[in-house]
Amino acid sequence: MRVKQIWEVIPLPAKIKLLWDRLTFSRLTTTYFIFSLCHCIIQVALQVRVFTINAEAAAFLWDLASQANTTYLPDLQPAYLRLCNDVPSDASICKTIWNATAIPANASSQNSLSAKESNSSIEQLTLTSMSTESSSSLATSSVSSTKLVVEASSSKTPESTTTVFVVAAPTVTSSVNNASDDDDDDDDDDDDDGDGDTSVCDSALVHTILLDNTKREDIIFIAFQIWVLGMSIVALLNESIPHIFASLATHALATAWSIFQIIHTANFRSNFNRVITNGTCGVALLPRYWDERAKAEYPTLALNVVALLFGWQTFKRVGASMTMNRVYKLVLLLSITLQLSFFFMGATISLWIDNLFNGVAAQVAWYVAFYKATSFVTEIFLIPWIMTGWVAVRKESRLTMFIFLVLSILYLGGWSLMFLSTTFRWTFVTWRFFSVMATASVLLTVTAFVLGIICRFNFGKGLPRYCELPKLTDFFPAVDAQEPLPGDDFTAVYSSDIEKVQFPSNEKPIPTFSASFGSGSESVVTVPTPAVTRAASFDSGIDLGRSSSQTSGESFGSSVDSYYTHSLQGDYRFGREDSSRPVRGRRWEIE
Repeated sequence: MRVKQIWEVIPLPAKIKLLWDRLTFSRLTTTYFIFSLCHCIIQVALQVRVFTINAEAAAFLWDLASQANTTYLPDLQPAYLRLCNDVPSDASICKTIWNATAIPANASSQNSLSAKESNSSIEQLTLTSMSTESSSSLATSSVSSTKLVVEASSSKTPESTTTVFVVAAPTVTSSVNNASDDDDDDDDDDDDDGDGDTSVCDSALVHTILLDNTKREDIIFIAFQIWVLGMSIVALLNESIPHIFASLATHALATAWSIFQIIHTANFRSNFNRVITNGTCGVALLPRYWDERAKAEYPTLALNVVALLFGWQTFKRVGASMTMNRVYKLVLLLSITLQLSFFFMGATISLWIDNLFNGVAAQVAWYVAFYKATSFVTEIFLIPWIMTGWVAVRKESRLTMFIFLVLSILYLGGWSLMFLSTTFRWTFVTWRFFSVMATASVLLTVTAFVLGIICRFNFGKGLPRYCELPKLTDFFPAVDAQEPLPGDDFTAVYSSDIEKVQFPSNEKPIPTFSASFGSGSESVVTVPTPAVTRAASFDSGIDLGRSSSQTSGESFGSSVDSYYTHSLQGDYRFGREDSSRPVRGRRWEIE
């Protein structure tokens, strides 16, 4: 098969040319396309950087937390940190390892902390406390060149001094030696207070494994940026109001998402410093993590704000001047909702599936196989759901609309039943990003369901004649605005052009003036005659100075008669031997 034949089957050059024409239609469209492309590339690069930062921090903290050899689930509250054997439904199965408001039971204690720096960048911390018990302990731990040494001694004297030497970070391996008459009681108190005990620090770091969730959030945000670029390009190429609305909405969501990321990072830093840095461990484990993440998050927010403003200007140029009737507005709203729901529903299900394979749900959930099966089925039916809703409302197909509504009910019902699972409830409560995505997907699904019902009641009002579906030979869907809907208060002015003739004509010659009457001095018409009607009589005779038109009649023959006819009987123009003398007859008339 030759290349020309391939292009006939797959008209790729024509499609590329159409694509180029749409993108270069005006300066606004060209600028918007270039900006959207550059914006997506920069945003993806920044988000990849954020992903690597989170991955490195999560791996570092997980190495530290794994030394505790615990599979407990963390339960962080403003006043305490607990580790639970299962999803924390009962406080009795949880162990408190850090309490922000705990006061030693053996009476009053008063602590003072002072710090000095030496030339070797080793901090010496002196802790003076009141004590009534006698104990001594030694804890040593190391990772490569990092060392944490805690040495404590006390007697029944009212004061004791504890000196702590810290280099960079705490421990990966730990060993604790205790010698006291009340070893068990003292160890329990140390676990609760979390002062200087590296095993408590390692256990508390289990809470930081939730940093793994930020990696999943970053992946979703990268996919979201690519989806925003796709929506922007489709809005330009399609020149349709739903895509313009959806493109503007995606830019607004991206801006809100960036703000959410900054707030979420600030909250995580506050909890980390409160529980880990200033609580159980007493050491800044992530000194550079916060600055590096801020360097990527704030430029992301700035770019999203610029994209939102630029998208708003484009929307005002393109969408504000278009007139839509009430029925079509509902169709547009449903289309916008479906496009937004597609991403949020897909992202929510993907996050839950990843949690079932790699997250906490994979360890503690009871019906993991059942959850996986239902999640994959929901993900597969997501595309038919959006397709049935998109097509049903435009073709006014009752069966397709029924399928769309049934799928919507099934998704909402399945999402509601998931709250019967304690693992799902715990994930929904503790993972704010997941809860936001799941809530948004449900709200959009409910909106699409309600709009689908309203559009179903509007069937039969002529919407298919107003919006024609895209054909297979079309590159993009078109809107036929020449056929008004019932109830329009204006008269359509669109009609076929009477001056247009098929060229070249395959059946008959083109009826030009020169072909019928001659050109220039050869014209048979010399002076315009007075206007007459069909009923007028020419018995008195009207001299029409006509030159010989025999050649004109012979050149076209009977084909001219298909365009011109005689108004009345009695014209003997054709077949006359001497046509140079004045003709007394009837007037010619063009049909």
